[in-house]
Amino acid sequence: MTTASTAGTTIGPLGVTVLASTSTGGPVEMTLATPKVGYEKTLLVRTIGSTSSFFYIDMPTSDTTILGTTADRIALNTTGDALTLFGYTTSLWLVKARSSTATVAFSTST
Repeated sequence: MTTASTAGTTIGPLGVTVLASTSTGGPVEMTLATPKVGYEKTLLVRTIGSTSSFFYIDMPTSDTTILGTTADRIALNTTGDALTLFGYTTSLWLVKARSSTATVAFSTST
């Protein structure tokens, strides 16, 4: 398990990453590494500084997306959000599970 809290951080493609931020000035943007085929990645939001502060998790390249979408960005907006991804190919993440109360959004970064 790793913890990520700093904008500009690259999050590894394996295991669990706990996201924690005390920022109150807008989103904290991070990059998710390229998927490893056959492996899971779980993102868990432990703390968010304010309602205007949330996590943007961007894909490493424009060719990497969430399967079934054109999304290259994940937004995690609430403390307790959890999202598990599965490396389907080296350029596709599959959403395997998300917490029932998760306010997770998928979008394009441009």
